[in-house]
Amino acid sequence: MTTHPPKLLGSRFTIVHPDVGECYNPDAANTVLVFVRDSLLGNDGYAAAITDIGTAPAAFTPLIKQIGTQFYSGRVAVGGVVPSSTAVNNKTVTVRGFQGGHQVGGSESKNFKAQTDPCGSGSSGSGVHRMEAQRCHFCHAHEPVPVELTLQLDTPVSPGTAADCGRLNHPTVLRHAGHPAHPGSECAWLSHPIDFCSDAANQALWMLRKTDARTWILILRRGKTNIVSYRHATAVAKDCSFPIQLHLADVDGHECKHWPHTVTVCPAP
Repeated sequence: MTTHPPKLLGSRFTIVHPDVGECYNPDAANTVLVFVRDSLLGNDGYAAAITDIGTAPAAFTPLIKQIGTQFYSGRVAVGGVVPSSTAVNNKTVTVRGFQGGHQVGGSESKNFKAQTDPCGSGSSGSGVHRMEAQRCHFCHAHEPVPVELTLQLDTPVSPGTAADCGRLNHPTVLRHAGHPAHPGSECAWLSHPIDFCSDAANQALWMLRKTDARTWILILRRGKTNIVSYRHATAVAKDCSFPIQLHLADVDGHECKHWPHTVTVCPAP
């Protein structure tokens, strides 16, 4: 019996970040956060690409679902970026929706501005995104959380079925995913995509979340699989001070072996 991909449907999602005409500063890995709302909860996956305006995207980065929400997010390489520019938009973000591995929702795109100089320095964009202190409702109101954190495995992992697990042993930057209009995202940090399985179409992301007043959860997710997860419980409610040490909670997958019993998250230098 021959199976056919589902028919392309109308838009099932909205790109909420980056937004049209706004200015964004790429992080140290030259990525920008992409944030998508699954409008009808009909798709089971999303992928995004960022290109110069007028350039067709070649490779897409999978986005990761934020557990318990209808939001998907991930950090996507932005390509060459000028220090500053008077042009409002110089980049295009393109997002595709998928069901069962087939593209079903068409694609959506938005033009925005990316520059290495702090947005607002000669920027003509309608929005400004600087590396400022952020808030999380599971932290004390007087305690802003870091924009960037550094994740370090306390002991190295070894190759399993994947050959490039060593890439996970380097310090990894986690960048705040906060978007004020979307509850839950203000208590999450995401890494850049990590291609430790040599599969450019299915890279992994570290995601750190404060899930309640005392609990931190760290997950390495690749596609729909939570490869490994770590957990930390604070002694005091709404304590969001760093560093924190998270303990191994679960392993699902054979890509790597000898996962450390603990990992440490510190503010980025």
